[in-house]
Order: sequence, then structure tokens, then C-alpha cells
Amino acid sequence: MTWTSQHIAVPVLGAAFLALALGRRIPRPIWYLVSAAFGLVGWWLTPRYSVVPGVVGMALILAAGALAARHDRRVTIAAVAGVILYLVAGLAIGTKGTIGPLKRIDVFHYLLAVAHPILAWGMIRIDALRA
Repeated sequence: MTWTSQHIAVPVLGAAFLALALGRRIPRPIWYLVSAAFGLVGWWLTPRYSVVPGVVGMALILAAGALAARHDRRVTIAAVAGVILYLVAGLAIGTKGTIGPLKRIDVFHYLLAVAHPILAWGMIRIDALRA
């Protein structure tokens, strides 16, 4: 699951955030191709550069937040907060071992459980601004 999330889901989330910020409606078959392309690139980059697709996804989210800043700064704040939570979860917490009585993987998922609604709110807000 981690590989799929890092190499496909996070970059596609970033691409979707950016597409909304640009006001683009992308057909479903194109999203399938984008997902497959990220999967192939991720497979090609593994194991040496396995963090690259996730970093690309986070960069796309930050770019979308920057584009949305002129319309609604709260979207930018949501994008930055979501990316920070993702980075703290992935880089500072990780998934192996424990932090006191808590398993790191649980804390990792708690942080992502907070990050996802924040990012979703930002995407919904961007979409509402474009409508």
C-alpha cells in the first residue's frame, strides 16, 4: 500500500489540485493515463529515488496553493498545512518502530487523517471559486 500511495496517489492528488487551480476539467480516461504514468515512473525510480513522486505531488499541491492565493488565501494556507502534515508524517514520524506507547504507523496515519480533510477543503474551495 505504501508504494501505491507514494508513487501514484500522492502525485495524482497534486495533479488534481493543480488542475482545479488552473480551472481545468480533465476527463476520467486522462486521469487513468496520468495514474498509469505515475505508476510507471515510480516503478522505474524505485528503489533509488523512491521519494521523487511524492515530492512531485507535494510540489504540485504547493503550486496550486500559490495560484489560488490571489483568489482566496485560505486555500494557500490549507495547501501549505496539508503538505506540512504530510512531510511531518512521512519524514519525521515514519512507519517503523514506536514513539512511547504508540506505534509510529498509527501516528503517521493520524497525521494523514488530519491532512486529507484539509487538502479536500482546499480543493473544494478552489472548485467553488472557479464555478
